[in-house]
Amino acid sequence: MKEYFMTFNNNEDLYIQLYKKLKFDIETKKIETNTHLPSRRKMALALGISVNTVSTAYDILLQEGYIYSIAKKGYYASDFSIPLNNNISISNNEKKDNTNYTYDFTTDNPDYDIFPRNKFNKICKDIIYYNNDFMNRSSIDGIYSLRQAIKKVLYEQKGINVDYDQIFIYDSTTRILDNLKLFFNTEEIAVENPGYFMNKKNKVIPIRIDNKGILTNELYKYKPKLIISTPFSHYPTGIKMTIDRKKEIVKFLEENNSYLVEDSLDSQFRNHSYQTTPLFNMSNRVIFTESFSRSVFPGLGISYMVLPKELVNNFKHNKTNISSLNQLILADFINSGTYQSHINRLRLLYNKKKRLILDILNKDLFEVVYDEAYCSIIVKVNKSFDINNLKEKGINIRLLQEFTNTSNNYLIIGFTSISLDKIEEAIKYLEASLA
Repeated sequence: MKEYFMTFNNNEDLYIQLYKKLKFDIETKKIETNTHLPSRRKMALALGISVNTVSTAYDILLQEGYIYSIAKKGYYASDFSIPLNNNISISNNEKKDNTNYTYDFTTDNPDYDIFPRNKFNKICKDIIYYNNDFMNRSSIDGIYSLRQAIKKVLYEQKGINVDYDQIFIYDSTTRILDNLKLFFNTEEIAVENPGYFMNKKNKVIPIRIDNKGILTNELYKYKPKLIISTPFSHYPTGIKMTIDRKKEIVKFLEENNSYLVEDSLDSQFRNHSYQTTPLFNMSNRVIFTESFSRSVFPGLGISYMVLPKELVNNFKHNKTNISSLNQLILADFINSGTYQSHINRLRLLYNKKKRLILDILNKDLFEVVYDEAYCSIIVKVNKSFDINNLKEKGINIRLLQEFTNTSNNYLIIGFTSISLDKIEEAIKYLEASLA
């Protein structure tokens, strides 16, 4: 393809319009598979827009799998032919660790250094002094103001348009899964292999992944009634599920009367402002979930679930009563715009941390394996080491082996819990501890 033309309007950002137009043309075969797209510079010149606008549109298409790139050659309409090593297994060894570490390389906590404490404190005080609702018991489904606030966030940030009564407030994603298992009368949950939801309470069916997400032939093999997936950013690899794989999964759900729980893990920290297509928008057999533990703080204890409209009236559930005060605080935190501002700051900060780590890593000691996740980097350590020795030296870090059956010399370097000004010091300490 030598040239590409389209007209723009004033209703949406230019990069979104370009993304949607290219997406449509690839889906309808107006742009045939393996067609070489114009370079970012040539596309920008042809359309009279900035190179950054084209880059952002291409990045989204790349994440969704509509295009693929070849080094030093450019972008092509995708043929989805690049496989990922599927020799993977799961682990159920997640344990509570109360050790105080010098450096925490996990992704369990956000960076508290930039948390807007003053604004958060003001919201808390205003509610306590001026809103007596915090003294009342919450509805079992969650307070109205929080559900309305989440409804707004879902539409503005994720393109999901629902009624407030489709939103149910919980204290954790684990509680959501427990209730869904009861509702669908199943003990088993199909989980990504490797995957984030490895809980001893769950009897899991491991479903392998490739570079596009869950392998649908595995779904047809096991025919699970309930599946959970992190399509926006798979943990721990950072793989983004492609649109063709999403369509395959939707087809499976409809043919087998199954349901999928789409967990929005870390999607708010994406590198661009436009959300890739949610599975929830593609099928009435998808349930959407998200937790505020990694974006606000774990102690808030608030997650939520969005049900398809068809399930709302029949849904039976048992839930804990979450503090009305916490729910009111979070609702005001969102409605005041403070939540989105905080997310924007975290997004920029995490990108800076990742770039810094990639710049300063000792290339003789570490080989970067995956750097597509928003909150961590997977590296291969080019020497043998003992993970227990690292923990004894005050380093809290996870092995990739906890999630796969790779050798134990792969580390997941998370950076959310370490402040930016301590990153270099922390990496040097890690490297010295491995020496």
